[in-house]
Amino acid sequence: MGGIFLDTGKSIWIQKSSRVVKGLIVSYLVSGTGLLLLALLLLKCQLDEGKVSAGILAVYVLSGLCGGIYMGKTAERKRYLWGMVLGGMYWIILMSITVFSGAGIGTGVKGAFLTLLICAGSSTLGAMVAARENSVNRKKLRKKL
Repeated sequence: MGGIFLDTGKSIWIQKSSRVVKGLIVSYLVSGTGLLLLALLLLKCQLDEGKVSAGILAVYVLSGLCGGIYMGKTAERKRYLWGMVLGGMYWIILMSITVFSGAGIGTGVKGAFLTLLICAGSSTLGAMVAARENSVNRKKLRKKL
């Protein structure tokens, strides 16, 4: 009898972790596309450093929003928290790649913390948007019934 409950808990954990992995894939696909477009703009328009920094920030926010929307649509409960978890995981992977590539933390600890707030905040905001959309759709469905 104990094995049944352990299997259920394990499958729920696997289901939730696979949801986070899928959300990270969505976020990094958006990031890759956005950074590719930014690189093309840099090549064609000779953008200065300030505009490139703003573009990178916009890519972080957009990828966080998209990943957060995915998490908000797929999570049944605690959507905001799952959006924040996704943003935190995105930041951990981003910082790991940055540090292990030899670039170090170019903006320092303050900049890294600001990036964490941007990633987690935009993902949470995306989850809020999805949660709001889900509640509006449920209200419309109730009115039809």
